[in-house]
Amino acid sequence: MSNLKLELAKKVKSSGCRLKRDLNTTQGMEASQYIDYYEHFHFEGMADNIILFPHFGKTRDPYLHNHNFFELFYVYKGSCLNILPEKEMVLSEGDFMLLNPNALHSPFTPSDENTIINIIIKPSVFEDVMLSLIADNKLFSNFFVNYLYHINMTSNYLYFPKDDEYPTKFIVDMLIKEYISHDICCTSVMQAILVQLFATLSRSYRKLNQEILDDTPKSQLVVDIIAYINQNISNVSLKSLSEQFQYSTSYISKIITNYTGKNFSDIVHFLRLNQSKKYLENKNLTINEITQMVGFSDANYFYKVFKARFHMSPSEYRKQIYVDLSAAK
Repeated sequence: MSNLKLELAKKVKSSGCRLKRDLNTTQGMEASQYIDYYEHFHFEGMADNIILFPHFGKTRDPYLHNHNFFELFYVYKGSCLNILPEKEMVLSEGDFMLLNPNALHSPFTPSDENTIINIIIKPSVFEDVMLSLIADNKLFSNFFVNYLYHINMTSNYLYFPKDDEYPTKFIVDMLIKEYISHDICCTSVMQAILVQLFATLSRSYRKLNQEILDDTPKSQLVVDIIAYINQNISNVSLKSLSEQFQYSTSYISKIITNYTGKNFSDIVHFLRLNQSKKYLENKNLTINEITQMVGFSDANYFYKVFKARFHMSPSEYRKQIYVDLSAAK
């Protein structure tokens, strides 16, 4: 790989930028031609909802890192090693690995003959794609809940080995071809292709991991419980959960702990603080109002727990938001 390509790869990983497509170069290309023309790309701020770019040859990120987007690795050619905090994952040609924004990782491609396609997906787009799959799909519902709420329903990544019964390369080629087409409704078509890709990967995963997925009813109940807690964060209680889901309070409490590793109070506390951060972005809301909206009865206590969690007061956090917004303009 040339020094220029190495620098481009470093910039993508460090800045979250995208590769701007060269209209004159890429329009009408086949997928393989697009990969060959990687050197015609340059960077802009991340404006696209879905971004595709390839990594070539021998590269390594020396540090564990994560991003503010979903990242789908596809080994187009050769192999790739993805180093995670708990293990090292070897990906072979045809394998996929999906990482949510919480996933710490450090990719390494050991040979000059490797080509890895990185499919970058904004969280808002990933959510739209998942809405069509999540209702009857424990695999993605748990994965998405883990990202949204930082609750341990599953790991921060999903691994999909190549499965000849459920071919995917032609779907990736369709995605690449659509990406470089610059045609009308390109983004919508790409999202539809992603639905097809994730549905295919899910079917393959179910075949290979049937025992893991057989526990769907209880796991889905926990997903529904957590969503209900988040939607009713100001006044939720074990009693209200019991009435909503028609289980005893002791059963609700037990199943939450068994599946998430956290008790009911911990989850409520965690989600209240998460919600408070979102409300602090609205400068029209006072901190006293936010305290009540997320279910804390005392503003002084809210200040105390917010600072303990985020290492700054709510006022300092709000000030930082607007400093960051001003700097970005």
